[in-house]
Amino acid sequence: MNQNEQQKKTPSVGGAVEQRMKKVITLASVIIMVVLPLIVCFGLRGLEAYVDNDLAVLHPSAAMTALQWVLYYLVLILMAVIQYAGFGVIGYSVLRFGFGKSLVPILLSVVSASITYISSIAEMIFVYGKNAVLQNIEYLGIQWIINFLLSLFTTVCVVFLCVMVRRAFIRGGRLAVGITKEDRAAKQKNVLRRLYLSIFVLLLAFNLVSSVMTTFAEIRQVGGPGNFWEFYTLIEPYFETILIAALGFFMQCRVGQFLTDRNAEIKAALEESHADG
Repeated sequence: MNQNEQQKKTPSVGGAVEQRMKKVITLASVIIMVVLPLIVCFGLRGLEAYVDNDLAVLHPSAAMTALQWVLYYLVLILMAVIQYAGFGVIGYSVLRFGFGKSLVPILLSVVSASITYISSIAEMIFVYGKNAVLQNIEYLGIQWIINFLLSLFTTVCVVFLCVMVRRAFIRGGRLAVGITKEDRAAKQKNVLRRLYLSIFVLLLAFNLVSSVMTTFAEIRQVGGPGNFWEFYTLIEPYFETILIAALGFFMQCRVGQFLTDRNAEIKAALEESHADG
């Protein structure tokens, strides 16, 4: 077999790296967007519902109140981090391979949203009973559908943002996609990090708009704050939203760095294998 025939039968390092990275992205997507939501939604949220509606009622105490507080914020933070991490995988995949080759993580993000709302239905049945849920199924069903569609709208906006950044990215002639331990100047020029920052701003804006609408609804219903603590109660959700979003952005960057490191390891191993061959 001559050299040309050998080259035809031997896949390029770039093509092999792409295939292996797609497998890495698929595995990361399954873990982040399916396995973790199942654990949090049906495990921790189920435990939270059990503590709130059974243990706390039967055994009220300061320790039980603390446990309720811990479970509430643990679920809240984990669900937000999972969402940001999932979008981190999607952002890397779309930026690296394009929309068409990123359908697996995008579709799994829809599965992740479905798990969230299925678990909320299961939680309501557990708390209020099947008959109570069925009696109000029309009202609850509309709420679930609206919330699910809003979640899908968020995903669509994030994917659209990724596609637009990729177009500008390719036109600029820049090829490297990833986040590494760079100096500050390099970080400011990093396209993936800029994409993650854009996703952070987009999700933060959506969540703040939701908080503002909730605040106005509360003010219309019960009136404005009459003292400092009532005012603090109104603005506390905004601090939570901003802090959780910042944590989510940090997690996105860690996901991007993980995928970048895996890509470098795969490429180095394949280049070494080809060199030895």
